[in-house]
Amino acid sequence: METIKESLGQRLERLRKERNLTAKAMSRLIDIPESTYREWEYGRGLKLPPCQKISQVLGISVSELITGEGPKWKNHLEDLETLEQNLREIRLKLSSLI
Repeated sequence: METIKESLGQRLERLRKERNLTAKAMSRLIDIPESTYREWEYGRGLKLPPCQKISQVLGISVSELITGEGPKWKNHLEDLETLEQNLREIRLKLSSLI
């Protein structure tokens, strides 16, 4: 099965809606005309300074906004939690042997 990557415009719209923001509210938060913001969601050019403001409003990094990929360290935290759980289980088993 082929995975379809979302465009930056689609990602902007999805992230905005996930935070229950209207396009008008989003445009006010980043201090641009609503028509300009809507153009970005429709796939027209987007420059870096607005990306910084948008990512701050959405609570994500510029990299995550542009690529659609979250920070890789989150995966490491999940791995660490799994290791800690395994370690707790091993300690319990060892303590029952004593």
